[in-house]
Amino acid sequence: QIAAGEVVDDPSSIIKELIENSIDAKSSKISISIFNSGIDGIIIKDNGIGMTKSDLQLSFKRFTTSKISKLDDLQNIQTLGFRGEALASIASISSLSIKTFSTKEKKGYEILVEKDDIKSLKPSAINEGTIIGIKQLFHNVPARKKFLKSTNVEYRKIISIYKNFALINPEIEFSLSHNNKAVSKYHAENGKQRISSIFGNEISSNITEISLEKDNYKIHGFIGNLSILKKRKTNQ
Repeated sequence: QIAAGEVVDDPSSIIKELIENSIDAKSSKISISIFNSGIDGIIIKDNGIGMTKSDLQLSFKRFTTSKISKLDDLQNIQTLGFRGEALASIASISSLSIKTFSTKEKKGYEILVEKDDIKSLKPSAINEGTIIGIKQLFHNVPARKKFLKSTNVEYRKIISIYKNFALINPEIEFSLSHNNKAVSKYHAENGKQRISSIFGNEISSNITEISLEKDNYKIHGFIGNLSILKKRKTNQ
């Protein structure tokens, strides 16, 4: 029923997909560690509901997902991802490991996948959430690696993705480290507090909360006054 291609272009696109999975797993804490702007390694850790052993084994197969189970579910999407392509795409261009604790089975498992092949699957001592580790990005598709920008550009793209997710999910604690050095941490807070944490007090003191419900639509957020108007679209 779904025929859409998921292409992993750079480290930031991988981080986007994995953060979405962590949010879908009902995580309240998401930790991101990157090495050399994500090119040498990415680790995403959350405290979500985890995966069962069977879901873990299937998670790397293209077009498999635990987020929808029948055709009617497509009319009532409640998750950020549902096509079942992200992990398959990532596994095809990297060495990928997952440790996960299933709240359903009350057990932990660990899997290692290289070039789409499961190298090992065994019990794990993990007792909460999921840890996904990615190494050797694009090692088997060097042509794709050549299209990566400089490490500074790739780092800025990751920062942008990270801040965007933190901004629209203020109830989740986010943290980011680069080459084992802490870069940023946002504690769980409300929407206005998160705006202040990311953009500073100047903006948060010049915004008004808005809320509207009409028919089947709900709109909620914040709108700024003219004092924070910028000539450029940066931070829009």
